[in-house]
Amino acid sequence: TGQLVEVDKAQLPGYSPNIAIFPDHLVVANTDPTNWIDTQIAIFDLSQADGKLVALPVLKVPGRVPSEFHLDITNQQFRVVYGPEDRQKGSTLAIYDLLSPKLDLLGKVSDIAPGEDLFATRFVNNRAFVVTYVRTDPLWIIDLSDATAPKILGELHVPGWSEKLFFHEDRLFAVGTDDQPAEGEAKDKWVRRVALSLFDVADPTKPLLLSKLTPLAGQVSYSWSPAVDDERALLLNWDNALAALPVESWETEAGSYLQIVSLANNKIDDVGLVASPISLQRSLSIKPDILAALGDQALLTVRWG
Repeated sequence: TGQLVEVDKAQLPGYSPNIAIFPDHLVVANTDPTNWIDTQIAIFDLSQADGKLVALPVLKVPGRVPSEFHLDITNQQFRVVYGPEDRQKGSTLAIYDLLSPKLDLLGKVSDIAPGEDLFATRFVNNRAFVVTYVRTDPLWIIDLSDATAPKILGELHVPGWSEKLFFHEDRLFAVGTDDQPAEGEAKDKWVRRVALSLFDVADPTKPLLLSKLTPLAGQVSYSWSPAVDDERALLLNWDNALAALPVESWETEAGSYLQIVSLANNKIDDVGLVASPISLQRSLSIKPDILAALGDQALLTVRWG
């Protein structure tokens, strides 16, 4: 009838939830109200014909789950990457059996990068790609094919850190932050600029950084993009080897931009940094050389190339 009908409802204690939805499961990870350092994870079975929520036992992990991308369900196994209560102990990847009555722990990798913060994670089939950071950005590749004995296969250290990871045919595209001064800047200058990176992970034991682009490098010290927090702000078209995202800077003579890049030939090429009169939130390809870009105040069409 076009009307929303409540089928079932569950109330959960806590706050600041990260929510992940899978074909037959709903996962909610939020801060434990009795201990703000820990995370409680509620998993619901959605496979019932009547649509009812079937709650599985609540898991508690000693640390924080930064985003929904740190949660995954594959082959009736729940997989999670969480940061530590004490940063000196490193992050953890844990795998639980959804078919066991108490969600038994199958296996885990502990002490991933002690002393470093946990940033991006991306699960792809039987692999997990994890980014941590303190002074350089290690990309960790973890094999999950044996759930009882997950293991680190390889790592790559590059400056800065990644917040969002996107996988396609042995390539990882990352949106993150470049903390390195550009050529011509003082070596001790503080900078935090949006950066795009392309990695080759065909050999998981030897990941490679293929290309990196930092918009406005050498022009501003600080820039930001909504794509750092919200993956929907990134236009990523692997088929056409195209990506675009809004970039913001509040420094003098800077402002709002749409950064358009080509991903052809395993390289990130700047094919257009378009100044915008408004802050942008989304973009969409409407013709091979035309994008629509939407902000809170206007819709722009942008020709590039």
